[in-house]
Amino acid sequence: MRIAIATNFLYPENLGGTELYCHQLAESLIALDHQVFWIVPHWGKAHTCEEKIGQITIVRFAAVAKVNGHADYSFVARSFINELQVRAIQVAHFNEFGGFEGMSIPLLSETKKVGIKVIVTFHLAQYFCHTGTLHFGGLKPCDGKVIPTRCASCSLLSSHSRFKLQNFALARSLYFFTWLFEKTWLRSTPLMQKFLSHPQKIVNSLEAINENADSVISLTLWFKKLLILNGVKENKVVHIPQATSLFVERNLNNAGRKNYVYVGRISSEKGIEVLLEAAQLMTKILPETVVDVYGPID
Repeated sequence: MRIAIATNFLYPENLGGTELYCHQLAESLIALDHQVFWIVPHWGKAHTCEEKIGQITIVRFAAVAKVNGHADYSFVARSFINELQVRAIQVAHFNEFGGFEGMSIPLLSETKKVGIKVIVTFHLAQYFCHTGTLHFGGLKPCDGKVIPTRCASCSLLSSHSRFKLQNFALARSLYFFTWLFEKTWLRSTPLMQKFLSHPQKIVNSLEAINENADSVISLTLWFKKLLILNGVKENKVVHIPQATSLFVERNLNNAGRKNYVYVGRISSEKGIEVLLEAAQLMTKILPETVVDVYGPID
């Protein structure tokens, strides 16, 4: 099968979790005899170039963001779809979205129009939560349901001051008043309109994904629940369990390797407990194993 992995940035030029995941995914698919093309925008360039990194074919598609100072989405769309069709791509796997100059929801829709299967994987809570924490007002856990007025109130006031209780109280009060008075002047202020635009875009994006994606992949069960809660059709959501424990078991026989290092953000949102469980399993079976964890605490 001819598969395109679509992201905004490329490993190892960018070392985020999405890029690392996609690199491992590409190598795994190639090992199963699939042809993999990793397609990224050729930022600010009006031409496409192709190269190889190991066995992965990298396609940087022409992606001029602006013409005469104005966004030219039509150019980006034609360029992206052309590169997919020239390479006879059968499945396009979108792993992130951004503005019109990069991977975008409209590109997903255009891909579906030309008869290519579309898969979407969400990697970040930011796609549902502007603050990325899923804590309303920066304090209390949120169910993750995108409600524009609630999300806007939270985004606006979660970091208002260093006092979390104060931020939470202000965010809750603003949400209450915008909910109570639907046509209140609060909704029409430029500041509120700015913060309302982000959750509204999320709602619109999810509607487009529901219509055009053949499958939506969730890497965790809580994210699967979040997708369904926000209206993604349950029959489209495919959960792929964490493979950390399986990876550990397969690599324990490698007696020559006893030191492991993890570098990344240390937070519950990033699943640090899964890493710690894997480390505990390794050190229990092979006591001489050393696992070091480096990273900032947000």
